[in-house]
Amino acid sequence: MQEDAPLPTAPQPAAFTPDTPLGRLAARGAAGEQQPEAEALSEAEPQADLDADPVPTPVPLSGVVFYARLALAMLFVAALFYNPVLALALLGLVVPLFIVMKLVSIGIALLAKRRAAAALA
Repeated sequence: MQEDAPLPTAPQPAAFTPDTPLGRLAARGAAGEQQPEAEALSEAEPQADLDADPVPTPVPLSGVVFYARLALAMLFVAALFYNPVLALALLGLVVPLFIVMKLVSIGIALLAKRRAAAALA
């Protein structure tokens, strides 16, 4: 085994290129230069996407609704293979639940839009 062989390096992310402030900071750190923390913080790039949206977006429950629908659909398919009459009875329960869950997800989206519009006004 050769000990003089260079080690392979991973490609650097775009944030660490030498033309960005973070890249210059990383280059100084690699060169062994010491830099005060305040200067490092003042040199950081401003985050424009956070400034553009001052209202935090709420996490929607649409993922929960999706997985609830998926579970009900899987339950229906399992009942279909087990007993078709049971599957038809279950279908009578599942279809209204699907409709209710869709209305809930639409209501959540409308409420989020209304809150965002009220916060921006």
